Amino acid sequence: MGAKVILACRSKDRAEEAIRAILWESGSKIKPSQLEFWPLDVSSLQSVGDFAAAFQEKAGHKGLDILINNAGVMLNERRLTS
Repeated sequence: MGAKVILACRSKDRAEEAIRAILWESGSKIKPSQLEFWPLDVSSLQSVGDFAAAFQEKAGHKGLDILINNAGVMLNERRLTS
């Protein structure tokens, strides 16, 4: 298992919690250095742009093998995001 996994999350605390859970579940199969938190709020165009620029700079030359998009949506009342 030599994959590098970027957890693109809005909440650093929840990302770190997920990283701890992944490491615990995997035993010693995954190294902490393989998991990395990057901030991303998909409701913010600025955040998306910042993430894309950081990815291009740090990992763009390696490409992207798999993308799992798990952003939740709660439809309640209509409002505009940035």
